[in-house]
Amino acid sequence: MRNNVNVMGRVYVKWVMLGLICMAWWPAMAQNARVELGSTTVPMNRPFTITVSIENSRISQFSSFPDIPGFRKGTLTNGTRTNIVNGKVSSVHSYEQQYFPTRQGTFKLSPFTIEVNGIKLRS
Repeated sequence: MRNNVNVMGRVYVKWVMLGLICMAWWPAMAQNARVELGSTTVPMNRPFTITVSIENSRISQFSSFPDIPGFRKGTLTNGTRTNIVNGKVSSVHSYEQQYFPTRQGTFKLSPFTIEVNGIKLRS
């Protein structure tokens, strides 16, 4: 009888450990963060954009958007979009930085990193 109790105890511990691992993994999965770059061809009167977004969470903190040579920063906007697909509700919270060209030409955007809610996003 004692062996059965021991086996049950080990099984219980394994389930608790599995639960803890899932709990640690779930927020990372639920907070699917990304960075998106706007169009590669930008007219003088239209902005180039960089957007950071995160799913199923609010953006509580983020590092600054990069400066881009040949562009001036415009408006920083934020928004939330709610989706309902097959009865499942999800949301996407985003910040979008606009950049306006200061002159005509071809520009190279160097790789950059933005941190959103502690998640490092690379361009």
